[in-house]
Amino acid sequence: MKKSKNAKKTIRNVAIAFVSVAIVLVVLYGIGYSTGFVQRAIPALKVGDHKINALEYRFYYTDAKQNLIDEYGDAMKENGVDFNKPLESQNYTEDQSWSEYIHNIAVQNLTEIYGDHRPHYAFRVLCYGRGDRGLSQQLYRLDSFFL
Repeated sequence: MKKSKNAKKTIRNVAIAFVSVAIVLVVLYGIGYSTGFVQRAIPALKVGDHKINALEYRFYYTDAKQNLIDEYGDAMKENGVDFNKPLESQNYTEDQSWSEYIHNIAVQNLTEIYGDHRPHYAFRVLCYGRGDRGLSQQLYRLDSFFL
């Protein structure tokens, strides 16, 4: 009888420890995810020698998606694209979804930035935006400094 009580206590203690550890891990993951630590730690793809983490990829994917919607949103709606449904389930072509198309645009943008091994250009694009002619002469000096 004493062994039965000890066995039950042991099982209960192990279960409590397991649940406690699981709760702590979930809380730590939540904190890591909400701060962006998890996304920065997960490599999403590689462009040249530069590893693109999930957070950076999501930025470029969202940017490409928003630019596409801003530029061609009305035409996309006329051709049957429903922005309330996931783009993964809607075809851009017969063998490519809208999500895959946007992914290709994001990868192309990342390749333009990191493909020539010029991280200062990436900093310039992120901070000032592409095509901002007012800053181009000032930034030219910065570019020539890094070359």
